Parts: sequence; C-alpha cells; structure tokens
Amino acid sequence: MSLLPTDSAARKDTPIYSGVLKYFPRTAAYVARISVLGNDKHNPGEELHWAEGKSMDHSDCIARHLIEQGTFDPDDGALHEGKLAWRAWANCETMLKAREAAGLPLWDEEVIAKNKKILAEKLAAKAGVEIKEETPKVSLHK
Repeated sequence: MSLLPTDSAARKDTPIYSGVLKYFPRTAAYVARISVLGNDKHNPGEELHWAEGKSMDHSDCIARHLIEQGTFDPDDGALHEGKLAWRAWANCETMLKAREAAGLPLWDEEVIAKNKKILAEKLAAKAGVEIKEETPKVSLHK
C-alpha cells in the first residue's frame, strides 16, 4: 500500500510540504533532533531508526510532557514541547498503522464530503453565486 494517494486529485489534498513543513519548519527540525536524541538513548551506536516496541506509552508520555511544558528535560536537554510533538506523531503513526492493518478507514469520508459541500455553499454565497442542486437522474431501465 502506498503511503501517498495514487489519485492525482487526492495527492493535491495531501500537501506535505505546504501543509506541514512550511507551516511548522522549526518544529519539524526540532522533532528530527528529538529522533536523534531518542535513538542515542534507546539504540546507542545504531543507525537512526524508531524502535517502536521499546516505548509504547505515548499517551502517558504526552501527558507528562504537557505538565512539564516550558522546561527542559534533564535527561537530554530538550524542551518538553519537542518531546510532546514527537510522541504525538508516534501515537498517530501507531494508530494509523493499526487501522490500516485492521482494514479500518483512516478518514470519515461522509463528514469530509458534507463539509466540502458546506464550504462550497459558503464560498458561492460570498461570491453571490447560486448553487443549484443536481436532480438525481432516474432511469426506467435496470
């Protein structure tokens, strides 16, 4: 399974650079360094990689980093906000992998479609354009 959509229009709705890295360049760099510090702690001397099974208590760690925000972690000198971000990404990645493995959807497409329709209506109203509902075509042939 591809990590990115194979459909051209869907790929446009997945702007990794302009929707993540361009929004949060400092955080992306900070979290990358957190990965190195974590690798040094959990996998000393090994090539940079996420040893997923070594620390799975993401929710508890997120809560701890929230409580300690604004301070440096004495273990490695990193801000707790950076470790919070890393843990949030790890938690999300773990959940997405589990849903994929179970064949569960990653999005509620009905809600997305409904919200796109509402947005289109708002934009049309703002532009003074009337949107006509398409009448479903009925066929007498089966």
